[in-house]
Amino acid sequence: MKKITFNFQLIIVFLFAVFQLQAQTENLPESILKKEQELASGNLDVEQTLKNYGGLMDEYQTRDMEKTRYYLREAVAYARKNKPDAEPRFFALMANIYADFNERDSAGIYFDKAMKLVESINDEWEKTAIYDLAGSYYSGFLNDMEKGIDAYLKALDINEKLTTRLIAEKKDIADNLRFNVRIRMNIALTYRMMLNVEKALEGLLEAKNIINENRNIEFYNEYLLDGNIGNHYFLFDEYEKAFPYVKNFYETAVAKGNLIHTANALISLSTYYLNTDNLKQALIHAKEALEIAEKLQMPVYINRAISMVTNAYIEMKDYKSALYYAELGLEKTEDNNYHGLQHMYSLLIIIYAGMNDIENVKKYIIESDQIYYKITDENMHNAVQEMQVKYDVQQKELEIVTQQAKIKQQRTRQFIYIGGLIAAGLMLTMLFLIVRQRNRRNRELAETNATKDKFFSIISHDLKNPAFSQRNDIRNLFENCHKWDADTISDYCRNLLKSANDNAELLQTLLSWAQTQTGRMTYQPILYDLVASLKSGISIIQNMANEKEVVLDLQMPTPALITGDEKMLETVVRNLLVNAIKYTEKGGTVTLRVEPTAAGKHTVTVSDTGTGMTPEQKQSLFRLADQPSQRGTAGEAGVGLGLIICKEFLKKHESELHVESEEGKGSRFWFEVM
Repeated sequence: MKKITFNFQLIIVFLFAVFQLQAQTENLPESILKKEQELASGNLDVEQTLKNYGGLMDEYQTRDMEKTRYYLREAVAYARKNKPDAEPRFFALMANIYADFNERDSAGIYFDKAMKLVESINDEWEKTAIYDLAGSYYSGFLNDMEKGIDAYLKALDINEKLTTRLIAEKKDIADNLRFNVRIRMNIALTYRMMLNVEKALEGLLEAKNIINENRNIEFYNEYLLDGNIGNHYFLFDEYEKAFPYVKNFYETAVAKGNLIHTANALISLSTYYLNTDNLKQALIHAKEALEIAEKLQMPVYINRAISMVTNAYIEMKDYKSALYYAELGLEKTEDNNYHGLQHMYSLLIIIYAGMNDIENVKKYIIESDQIYYKITDENMHNAVQEMQVKYDVQQKELEIVTQQAKIKQQRTRQFIYIGGLIAAGLMLTMLFLIVRQRNRRNRELAETNATKDKFFSIISHDLKNPAFSQRNDIRNLFENCHKWDADTISDYCRNLLKSANDNAELLQTLLSWAQTQTGRMTYQPILYDLVASLKSGISIIQNMANEKEVVLDLQMPTPALITGDEKMLETVVRNLLVNAIKYTEKGGTVTLRVEPTAAGKHTVTVSDTGTGMTPEQKQSLFRLADQPSQRGTAGEAGVGLGLIICKEFLKKHESELHVESEEGKGSRFWFEVM
C-alpha cells in the first residue's frame, strides 16, 4: 500500500497547540474559579500569586479578552510592588496573546515594552521566561526563525547557568529542569518550521534524555514531548519507533481529560494505522478525533481530522465516502489558506480519478493550478521584498553618511575662522576622508543595486519560466486526461509535483541567499563527524549521478571529527557535487575526497572530468551581478547562486573556497575545516 506522508504543517499546528494554547477541558471553568479564589484569599506567596495571574491571563484569552486585560493590569501592579523584575514577563505574555489573535499593533506595543525592560532585570529565572516568550513571538508571529532561535538559546543558556549555580548551592532544581525541557521543545518547533527535521528530532530526544536522567522529578508535560517525538518519527517513516510515544501521549491525554491533546493523539494514531495497513483502526481514530474537534469547535483540528478520514477512505477505495469528507473539508477551509486548499484539491483529484470522473478531475486540476500561482506569487513577493529591504537600508546608510559629512563640514568652517591655517589643514584632511568614505559607500550601493537587479532578473526569468512550463504541462493534462486512465493521470500528476518541488527548491536557494545577504543566517558550530553527516545525505546526489550516468567516486575516511555548522557544510558540499554532476558529460567521473592534514584540519575536495571553465568564467564565479546563465551538459538550468552561497557559508567557518579549472579538462574545488 502507498505510504501516507505525514504533513509538515500538521506537526507545526500540533506544536503550537502544545505551547500557545492551554488545555481546554470540561473542568476548565473550575480551574479558573480555583485560581481566582486563591488570589482572593491573600494566602499565596509572591511566586504563586504571579503564577496565578499568568495562568488566568492565559485561560481567559479565548473566553473574555477584557478579563485578560484586567488580570494583566493586576499582575503588573502587583509585580511593581512585590517583584519588579517580573513585570516584563507579563508584557511578553500579553504580546503573545495578542499575536494569537493576529492583533499586530497591540502585540508589538507590549513586546517592545517587555524587551526594553529585559536587560535591566537581574532575576535569572525571569530573564529565562522572557527570552522563552520572545522566541515564541519571533518564530510563531513574526515568522523570523533566526531571531526565534537566538532568543530560545539565550533562555537555555541562562537556565543552564542558573541550574549549575543551584546545584552548587544544593538547592532544588526541579523547576529549572522542567523549564529546560520546555525550551528545548520550543527550539525543536522552530527548527521544524525551518524544515530542519533532523535538528528538531535531535532536540526532542535531548529533552527526553533529561527526563529519563531525572526520574525522581515529575515532568508534567512529558506526554506532550512523547507526542512530538512520535510525530517526528513519522516524518522519517519510522512508524514502529513512533508508536510507543504516540500511544503514551494518547493514554495520558485521555487520563487527564484534555480534549485538545486527545484529538491530536487520535490523529497521530490514525496516521500510524494508515501507514501500517490497518485501515479500519485508522478510520475509527480519525472519526473519533473529528467528533472531538467538532465538539470543541476548533477549525484547525476539524480540518486535520477530515483530511485523515478522507485519506483512510481513499486507501479503502471507498471513493463515495472519501468524496463526502473531502467536500466537507473544502467547505471548512478558509479562502486565504492556500496550502490547505491545495491539499484538499489534490485529494479531490485523486478521488475523481479513482471514480473515472474526468470532468471533475479537470475542474480541480484547474483549481489547483490557480492556487499554485497564488502561492508562487506570494513566495516571489516575499523574496523581492527581502532584497528591497536590504537595498533601502543601504540607501538610508548612505543618506546618514552624507548628513554626517554636512555636519562635519559646518564644524570645520567654525574651526577655520578660529584656528586659521591649522584649522584649514584639518578641514582639508577631513574633507578628503569624507569624500573617500562617500565614494566607498557609493561603490557599495552601486554593487548592491547591480546585485538587486540581477536578483530580480533571476526571479523574473528562472522562476517565471518553470512556472509557465508547469502551466503548459497542466494544460496538456487538461486537454488529454479524457483519453488517459487513472494510473496515467496519477503518474502525470506525480511528474507535475516533481516539477513543482524543483521550483520550490530554486525558490529556497534564492531565499537562503537573501538570508545570508541580510545577516539572518545564524552560524551554530558543533563538534561532529563530517563524513557520517555527508554519507547520510548522499543518496539524492547518487540518484542524480545515476540518472546522468556519471560515476560518483567517494573517498572519505571515518571518522572525521570537525567543529562547524553541520547544515551549512552539508549545503556547501551538496552544491559543489550538484554543480560537478551538472557540468560533467555522460560517462564522466565526479570525486568527493575528505582527507586529514598535518595541521589537524580536514581538506574537502570535489573534482570532476567535466567541461571546465575559461579564465573569464572563473573570475565571475562569486559575483552575482556578473554571473551569466549557464546550462549543464544535459541542458540543466542554473542561476549561479550555489557557489556564492558556498563562499558565504565557508566565510562563517573562517575558511575559503579554492578553485582550479581549465576549459575542457574539468574543475577542482576544495576548502579546509578544523
